[in-house]
Amino acid sequence: MMTGFFVGFIATFVCLAYNVVYRDTTGFPLSAFINVSSIIFLVNILFPVIGIIYYSFITSFKRADIPFMILFLFLTAFFVADGISASHE
Repeated sequence: MMTGFFVGFIATFVCLAYNVVYRDTTGFPLSAFINVSSIIFLVNILFPVIGIIYYSFITSFKRADIPFMILFLFLTAFFVADGISASHE
C-alpha cells in the first residue's frame, strides 16, 4: 500500500512539473494558486499528515476518535470562519 502511495506522490510531482513547464513554454496564464494541480499536490501531503496526527491520538488517548473529531471539527469551523471573513474584506 505504501508503494502505491509513493508512486502516486511521485506522479503528482511529475504532473505538477509538467503543468508548470507547459504553462511557461506556451504562455498559458496561470489561473490562481488554487487549481487542480495544487489541490492534488496538497491533498497528497495533507492526508499523510492527518494520518500521523490520528496515529498520535491513538497512542495517546483511550478513545482516540472523539478527541480527533473534536480537533478537526474545531479546525474546520476555524477555517470556514476565516474564509467567510476573508471574503467580506
